[in-house]
Amino acid sequence: EIGRAYQIASSEWIRRTEILGIEHYRAALKRNKGIIVITAHTGNWELLTILGVLSDLPVNIVYRPLDFPALDRFFFNFRSRFGAKLIGKTDSLNRLFACLRQKELIALVMDQNVGHKRGVFVNFFGDIACTTKGPAFLALLTDATVLPVFMRRSGSGFAIEIGSAIETIRSGDRTRDIKANTLKYNQA
Repeated sequence: EIGRAYQIASSEWIRRTEILGIEHYRAALKRNKGIIVITAHTGNWELLTILGVLSDLPVNIVYRPLDFPALDRFFFNFRSRFGAKLIGKTDSLNRLFACLRQKELIALVMDQNVGHKRGVFVNFFGDIACTTKGPAFLALLTDATVLPVFMRRSGSGFAIEIGSAIETIRSGDRTRDIKANTLKYNQA
């Protein structure tokens, strides 16, 4: 019973989801370098995993396993229900590089304050926040396309909004480039 209800709900979500800015996504695919999707904890961000079904491209999501195992299993199953592969954030760098080398899509939620070793201090809505440097680091090393993607309610369904690619700043100073690119991602 639960499985059947789940399938109906999933197909209904797919039917009621539209993609805006698909041309940005198609342009990124043509580059054949992998795609880094950046998003935030806004709107219906948990439903963004549907992008894999709608785009027919493997989606890899970095996540932090929850401390409570039963709740972690629930969210793991919820987040991977459309075929997304979940990558625990601890020691994920090699797996992310492999995904991008295979021209896949990785998704990272950026709007969390991180420890100073994993981030850079940049403006975030008027305040300085230590923001993850992972997306900028990966973009610099792999030349993957960075796309801001957000999901919101739209009528009786949802809209995935794909923004235009964020050009990677390359001055030759990696530390400065990571900070400058991370600021651009926060602005998006």
